[in-house]
Amino acid sequence: MLQPFSIDLGPVPKGIKSLTEVHLVGVIIGEFYSRRWSSLRTIIRELYPELWNVLPDRARLDPGQLFGAGRLPEDVNTARRTTWKDRVKSMPVPPA
Repeated sequence: MLQPFSIDLGPVPKGIKSLTEVHLVGVIIGEFYSRRWSSLRTIIRELYPELWNVLPDRARLDPGQLFGAGRLPEDVNTARRTTWKDRVKSMPVPPA
């Protein structure tokens, strides 16, 4: 049996291995089957055109473009990150 992080999990009860295998097969079949489903972007565009029109440009990109042309410029990204850090640091810490 697999020992994550070298932790001894003890004896495995009967049926757990087969249950795990059935689950794994189901996940693999579901993964391939779900590729035929309409994407959320298509559903939003067709059913909720008003919402589609107000979504930011990055939300309208195809998944393959997320790490390419659709990325924010580095200076904009850095400014947003700095603003976020400042906002988090200014939050009051709740009493313990």
